Amino acid sequence: MKRAFVSRLAVSMLLGALSAAAFSTWAGQIEERQARLAARYGLEKPEGKGPFPAVMLVPGCSGFEHRLWKGHYERTARRLKELGFVTIRVDYLAAADSSSCEVIMNPSELGDDVATAAKYLREQSYVKPDAINLLAWSYGGVPTFHALRKTESREPVQLAAVVAYGPYISLPEQLKVETPVLVLCTAQDTQSACSRVETLLTEEPAKGRLRIVKYEEGYHGFDNSDLPAKVETLNGNVIGYKEATATIAWVEVAKFLRR
Repeated sequence: MKRAFVSRLAVSMLLGALSAAAFSTWAGQIEERQARLAARYGLEKPEGKGPFPAVMLVPGCSGFEHRLWKGHYERTARRLKELGFVTIRVDYLAAADSSSCEVIMNPSELGDDVATAAKYLREQSYVKPDAINLLAWSYGGVPTFHALRKTESREPVQLAAVVAYGPYISLPEQLKVETPVLVLCTAQDTQSACSRVETLLTEEPAKGRLRIVKYEEGYHGFDNSDLPAKVETLNGNVIGYKEATATIAWVEVAKFLRR
């Protein structure tokens, strides 16, 4: 009897030690991820003490540093700064230690990256804690809309508004939209079809929470002036800049964020 008891106790202690070690490793991995994310915030703020509203920028699949997109994100940050917003980058690729979204990543963890960045902004004295917004492009829709979902480890991220250009959405089910959301998409976009957005973002708790603006002209990336008017990508999709659509869309974005 004593030997059996001692054996069970030893096994129990061993399992406890293994669980503690596993938890410590998991916690360490989260800290490393958050540190990589924080190192790439690239915070920009208007002149003065504030407090200011803020916008988190969430890039497409190739991230902030791709030669065709780097300048676009930099210009957008400057434009938002001129409008009086603090901006930071949610570099989920850097957080995951990846160079492209083509490497399989956990959507829930990407949503946690948004939550981490939002928490950081709320801790800054020069940021209005109730005026934190998000602007996403393409695959940036994955971390964005997963951030708006409740998970086992956190509540939905509280944001003043979300704007998404041609977002890719990987939700397994419809999302109940609690945050004001503006989606800008085009009929010519073969990469992030408006129809998928309409399917997954249709369960609205209140009138006016979700607004989908669909333009007839413009390919994926239509707001990026560094792109040619039309070019086919390696995976067969078409991307390209459309100045007229980009200009109209930016008016919508500025109005929505400043509501």
